[in-house]
Amino acid sequence: LTEMENQHGKYLTIGAVQPALRPSHLSPIEAAKHVVHLMKEVASKHDKCKHKKIDLFILPELCPLGYSEDTFEKFLPRDKSVMETLESIDQLLQSSAKELDC
Repeated sequence: LTEMENQHGKYLTIGAVQPALRPSHLSPIEAAKHVVHLMKEVASKHDKCKHKKIDLFILPELCPLGYSEDTFEKFLPRDKSVMETLESIDQLLQSSAKELDC
């Protein structure tokens, strides 16, 4: 967690999440659930901050799919089923952020 204060005494708390690269045997939804678990672990540490809310989570680019041959072969948004999977991941991450009050 990184907590920053501006000149007006306002706080911004940033939680960085660094999951391992998704192995090809793990589905994108399972990988997203793992990322949510990591977000919850980071959020559980926010009580140590003056500002009791995480304002922003930072995730690696293409997270939770990750840069891999498996991702580029199977999960580029080429067809409806892949788009639905990507939308499900977005919804999962959004609902988790709301649940964490972020």
